[in-house]
Amino acid sequence: GDHEMHATHPPGLATRRRIRAVLILLVALGAQLPLAASSGDAASAADPALEPAATTGAVWRTMTVPDPVLPAGSRWYAKSVRTPLVYTGTADADGVPMKVIRNVAYYHPTQMAGRGLALMNTYRLTGNPAYVEAARVVVRRIVLESVTFRDRRYYPYRFDWIGSVSHPLIHAPWYSSMAQGEVLSLLVALAEVTGDPAYRVLADETFRSLRPRIVVGVPSLSPWVSYVSYAGSLWAEEYAIMRPQHVLNGFLFATFGVADYLALTHDPE
Repeated sequence: GDHEMHATHPPGLATRRRIRAVLILLVALGAQLPLAASSGDAASAADPALEPAATTGAVWRTMTVPDPVLPAGSRWYAKSVRTPLVYTGTADADGVPMKVIRNVAYYHPTQMAGRGLALMNTYRLTGNPAYVEAARVVVRRIVLESVTFRDRRYYPYRFDWIGSVSHPLIHAPWYSSMAQGEVLSLLVALAEVTGDPAYRVLADETFRSLRPRIVVGVPSLSPWVSYVSYAGSLWAEEYAIMRPQHVLNGFLFATFGVADYLALTHDPE
């Protein structure tokens, strides 16, 4: 589930602290399941999958879980390897990575997020503020490429996913919990380091995109990445299409993003 290419891979979650944090977040996400249908905002009268809770009668369960906040040096993208300040691959005039797909260069959400996280990790290792400024440039492009739906922000893939036997053709634009989770982690890192409230606002919008908004099998006319199945199970989809793929990779990156967001906000929701 790498969308042809993925710029960063999480280090092995061998430490008990990391495993505990992920498991706690999975419990926390499960605790937010609606008892009825999806509780997402209504896109329009023509979009029954996204009827608001007031219409569907959905009720949200809440519970208190231990705070699995990890310091920056223990988070999933923390590495001992320093990344070069100047990107040497295919990039735009500002040095933001681009992915060449079928001879066309595209902005790739997870590639850009991976680059930004590598820059912020290298800042953590070196203290050189140039890495923070370079990460700001990457985020500026990520935001320019993003779309919003009501109070939620999404990071689209603007190329068709050709697919395979297990992954069908997906027409652009399409959305992924992997991109949402990685960008959320990057926004949290910048918010923590810079104190710029704009990054907190963007992180809030991105986190809201990960709340379940759809019941699988009911077509949606607007972006989504998380859903509740008819059986009441919550999943963050790497490939947000009507036939669920259940790619664990994307689900985990979404969970990492939520864990980082919790470290920033300490919000039990």
